[in-house]
Amino acid sequence: MGFYNRVLRATELAEDGRFRESDALLIQAAAEGPKAYLSPYLLGENAMAQRQYREAMDYYRRALELNSLYDLAAMGMGQAALGGGDPAGAVKAFQWALELNPRNYLVKLDLAWAYEKLNRLPDAANLQKEVLAAHPQDGRANSDYGVTLVRLGQYADGLTDLQKALQLGYHSAITYNFFGTAQLAAGRTEEAVHAYEDAIRLDPRYSAPYGNLALLYLRARQNEKAQQYYRKACQFDAVMCRDLAPRFR
Repeated sequence: MGFYNRVLRATELAEDGRFRESDALLIQAAAEGPKAYLSPYLLGENAMAQRQYREAMDYYRRALELNSLYDLAAMGMGQAALGGGDPAGAVKAFQWALELNPRNYLVKLDLAWAYEKLNRLPDAANLQKEVLAAHPQDGRANSDYGVTLVRLGQYADGLTDLQKALQLGYHSAITYNFFGTAQLAAGRTEEAVHAYEDAIRLDPRYSAPYGNLALLYLRARQNEKAQQYYRKACQFDAVMCRDLAPRFR
């Protein structure tokens, strides 16, 4: 099996979630073509899919050593930094990726997400607005901008963008969670509950909608339901659990 056949087969295995077999083929391909950047890049992608952020960072860095113009590897480094809890490092990596390929608007959205993690919400909003001006029908761009607006307290505008994202077929747990918060701010409690439940359905390990439902039911004096969702939030997020604890004693 030649180099490209190994890489192709490794990609197919990764798509099926068979990462160990995929990695083995990619390591063989790297030994066969030690100057080829594709093997370490794909190893980085496999590591990212398994949330092995440190390993992914090393592989992406190796790919860039072999091809210093490969913007996708720089983008991968940013995503690995974000996953590993280093948003400042992610900003640097995403800025590098933009220098290599200024037309990649997905990098701009990732950079905006890193800004959000650093609580630089106006910077995130400006970047997302720039992307939306060029790509108004992009579901993720509408969702990301809507999330940022909700976090800035601009609930009505955020609701509009989140609704458009959903209409465009972009359905993520984060989208539904913030859609729920925007609906709640508009006084539509039932719609908010449905949105939070949709967020949980899409990602049962995402803690935010559990916490939001816990607080919603606590305000409604439905203490049993509130406690139930608080316990679920604690199951997935120790920080949220600690922050909410005084309200649930």
